Amino acid sequence: MKAKFEIPEIIKKSYPKLIKLILEARSMNDEEKQYWFRILPIVKKEHVKKLFKILITEKKELEKIDLEYNKNMLKIQESREDYNQEMLKEKKNKLKEKELEHEKKEALLEEELLQELEQFSD
Repeated sequence: MKAKFEIPEIIKKSYPKLIKLILEARSMNDEEKQYWFRILPIVKKEHVKKLFKILITEKKELEKIDLEYNKNMLKIQESREDYNQEMLKEKKNKLKEKELEHEKKEALLEEELLQELEQFSD
């Protein structure tokens, strides 16, 4: 990712961790990142510290959000699986009910046919 940005050597040597934070920052587009790489050599130390702090805070907050999102997605998937299993049970139960109903009808039909046969044999 560094290849698409022009990063002065002095910045590479002085602020390797800051470079990494800037490159990973989601709040900045590529133009903003390049802007920071260009002006860092002339920025006061206190401003560099502030930028560092802002980017670390952003990274931590985004990690928290990602973690929470992943937890919620897992809950949704588990809930979906539970729902699918419940639907499957429901379908199986309905199928069993239909099979029982069909067997009862077959038994009745069989009984009727046997009665008719008995009438003919008398």
